[in-house]
Amino acid sequence: MQRELLEKEKLLKNLEFIESLKMNYVLNYHNRLLRVENFALGFEQKNLFKPLSFELMKGEAIALIRSNGMGK
Repeated sequence: MQRELLEKEKLLKNLEFIESLKMNYVLNYHNRLLRVENFALGFEQKNLFKPLSFELMKGEAIALIRSNGMGK
């Protein structure tokens, strides 16, 4: 039993230490976060929707709303 414990202990000594994820956030004073112009998407030579344009401003949120199974 002691030998088995020593073998397991050796395995623990080989673990690597991984630093936690850090983000280098830069405060942005711009009001417009995203601008999309004439965005279109298609599959097999067929457009999935008409080209669309929009802007996402600071403090706004955007969501894709559709029933399950509709290909969001």
